[in-house]
Amino acid sequence: MIPLSEALALIDRHVQPISSTEVPILDAVGCAVADDVLSPLDVPPFANSAMDGIALRCEDLQGDSPWLLPLHKVIAAGDAPDMELPPGHAVKIMTGAPLSKDADTVIPVEELEFRDEGVLIARKPKSGMHIRLQGDDIRKGDCLFARNVILKPVDIGVLASIGLTRIRIIPKPKIAILSTGSEIVAPGEQLKPGQIYNSNDVSLSALLGKEGQGNVTVLSPVKDNLKDLSQAICDSLASHHVVITIGGVSMGDFDFVPEAVKSSGGTIIFHKVAVKPGKPALLARFDSSTLQTYREDEQPSADRDHQKWLIGLPGNPVSVVVGYHLYVKRILRRLMGIPFKLRKATAELACDVKLTGSRLNVIGVSIEETEGGLLAHPATRQRSGRLSSIKGMDGCIDAN
Repeated sequence: MIPLSEALALIDRHVQPISSTEVPILDAVGCAVADDVLSPLDVPPFANSAMDGIALRCEDLQGDSPWLLPLHKVIAAGDAPDMELPPGHAVKIMTGAPLSKDADTVIPVEELEFRDEGVLIARKPKSGMHIRLQGDDIRKGDCLFARNVILKPVDIGVLASIGLTRIRIIPKPKIAILSTGSEIVAPGEQLKPGQIYNSNDVSLSALLGKEGQGNVTVLSPVKDNLKDLSQAICDSLASHHVVITIGGVSMGDFDFVPEAVKSSGGTIIFHKVAVKPGKPALLARFDSSTLQTYREDEQPSADRDHQKWLIGLPGNPVSVVVGYHLYVKRILRRLMGIPFKLRKATAELACDVKLTGSRLNVIGVSIEETEGGLLAHPATRQRSGRLSSIKGMDGCIDAN
């Protein structure tokens, strides 16, 4: 059994990012950029009007106001940006339309009076008003996103503005959830004597979905059988980056996950952490070539990463939730090339917390915002098997 700090250090030391891949830009939200993204063009690619109005040369407004200029033509957005402006004329122009050659100013329509013979201008504008110059937003060659930057939804529009449809990123991992246990059945089925509903798949799926850290597949549970479990682990690792097993990691006669990992060619990085709840947590690394040897009937996939990972969580419901926050989130972030940082806040405890044993106690809390600051309500009934004891949980506190 190792301390939590050592387990986390082992994760950081061993788990490396998934190989980069090219994806459509809409699939890149939340992913780390694999290479610097340089703009291949200026944005905007030509000088254009920022307003609906007229474009003109300021020097054509001589003498005292008002001035009446004939309108040469109308320029709409999408017209070719090579129109010449005759001396002493103005052009009617729409927002986003290319600026006529030699025009240096745009006057908004609200400041103008249009007549049959042209447009009446009451006040002389300043040169350069209401014009978006070529490259005003982005210059050709600008580095828009450096390597390892995490793309946000608004960034996808920036990529589209330079004409990109695909980008190379560190992808989100493919995750499989594999529950073990002969006693579990799916919610909605009729319970038989000795059976319980499988809440862990649902809890873990909801946690993974909220964070958006990967593409999640929930596999059919495996009964407590070493051969079946070993085969299920190899099958799932063949098509996923990470398999999260639930149950079967402790010391019971039917806790087969550690043995199944070894028989499937895995290397255990750690097993058993001095944390309550969730002591039997396990992390194992697999080499894809070992898995391919085990599965002789399957052709190797060309895009398969060299290393695959198994995270073994205890089957008690609270241990699954705690294990997700302690280990799973960190491992998935490492695989995505994203630094993992715990979100921390200072809060006052609403009541005393009773600690038991010598292990680090991780206790769920719900947070209340008060005028005096944050108030943390600890789960006073928390036990590893009492999922209801942490309902409404917003975070955790840990203490010895």
